[in-house]
Amino acid sequence: MEKLKSFYSTKLLPVLHEFTAHHFELVLVGGAVRNFLLNGSFSEDCDLEIVSTQENISLELVKENIEAVLKKIVGDKFKRLPYHIYKFTFNGLDCEISVGREEEFLSQGIGHKNFKPKFLLNKDFGRKWHRRDFSINAMGINLSATQNPVELIDPFFGKDDITRRVLRPCSDQFYRDPVRLLRLVRFHLLYSLEISETIQLEKFNLSAITFFYLRKEGERTNLSLFLRTLYDMVCRFNILSNEFVQLFGKVSEQYDFVNFHHLIYLLAKDPDNEIVEFIFKNGLFSKKKFNKLRKFNDLKNKDEKKRYFAKELGHLDQEFLDWCRDDL
Repeated sequence: MEKLKSFYSTKLLPVLHEFTAHHFELVLVGGAVRNFLLNGSFSEDCDLEIVSTQENISLELVKENIEAVLKKIVGDKFKRLPYHIYKFTFNGLDCEISVGREEEFLSQGIGHKNFKPKFLLNKDFGRKWHRRDFSINAMGINLSATQNPVELIDPFFGKDDITRRVLRPCSDQFYRDPVRLLRLVRFHLLYSLEISETIQLEKFNLSAITFFYLRKEGERTNLSLFLRTLYDMVCRFNILSNEFVQLFGKVSEQYDFVNFHHLIYLLAKDPDNEIVEFIFKNGLFSKKKFNKLRKFNDLKNKDEKKRYFAKELGHLDQEFLDWCRDDL
């Protein structure tokens, strides 16, 4: 853990000094700690949770202090996100600083944001990280602490689960957020982690999940494999789902694609009208752009393809241009 702390403390030294001067400590939590323990890598994504060394400080004053420090370090180049999260880039790291919180889910609703937050500035990490998805994502180290050896904060025994290479949820709140199932599939595929036998997949409800989240989580691995794995779980465990899960699950059995743009390109070459119309109807991709890709792929003569490419396709995303060039 000393190596992990040394890497991020060195990278974030000015940030740590400024927050210390304002009576705050920064705890590195989540993916950076998980990845280091899984494979010894250092993540560019850096999630930091702020802890106050002062008692009875108001949340408003905390926010004022965070913004004052960030303005001193990065100027106005930071973003304010919901739930008192601040996003910025520093010394090659994509950083988020947040205020720790509990999440009280509202009634019996299901959803990614169906909760009421209660913000906490103390070191009761078991209470604050109870809301996190998996034990392996609920570990941290205090970058501001000076004691040796470096203490791993691990209230849910995530290190043991990394040793066993298993995904285990932190609490029963796990099932109240449908995005957690998508993250389960992603981590299972990305890190070859087993799914704990304690997880009851049939408790999930994907009826309100949007394509935004399917794409966001799936494109962090291979999208068609992700959708195929998810669809298999939905079928085997009778998980409530919607037309996005059902249709794209079936699509993933017809086509192999690394991301959504790759699927669009494959559909332009070998269209399935039902899938294409569903994509247009739900505003997932431009019909005009698709038809231009379709015309390009319909051309048989290489010289005609080159002329059409130069004249009509220059405005498309780089991925499409690269795939078109491969076909020239």
